[in-house]
Amino acid sequence: MTEKARKEIIITSVLVLVLVFVGINTIAGIKKNKGSGAARAQSGVSPKHTAVPKPVKKSPTEIEKEKESLAMLEQEAESMKLKRDAFVHEQVASQEEITPSDLILCGIIWDEDSPIAIINGVIVRKGDKVGTSTVKDIEENFVLLNDGNKDYKINLNP
Repeated sequence: MTEKARKEIIITSVLVLVLVFVGINTIAGIKKNKGSGAARAQSGVSPKHTAVPKPVKKSPTEIEKEKESLAMLEQEAESMKLKRDAFVHEQVASQEEITPSDLILCGIIWDEDSPIAIINGVIVRKGDKVGTSTVKDIEENFVLLNDGNKDYKINLNP
């Protein structure tokens, strides 16, 4: 058994024990609080004094401010939505004409069988289109593109 696996088992065991302890204490606390009125009287808690939240009254301006804040948050959340799932390989069609000189090689995930490159923030593989060019080859430190006429080499560290 590796050291990592042993540590994982120890940590998992400790967390399970903590969970069991918390569960037992929660159940004991619930049973204790469900006692008779005499038990409540001994503990100093009467049914009349249990905590019940009171409704909060808000002015129309406060309500309007909350609605504006909520609308702003929803708009911000919408702008943060991912355009596509980064973990699923999909060819992304280019909406504009991108020439090889406009391309920036952001990274390469090297694997001899199926290397992946990140060009202008788009994940590509051999054969994928990037703008007007096709990914011809992906090597450890560069990507080779072809625009139909000429091959272009984009280095990882220009």
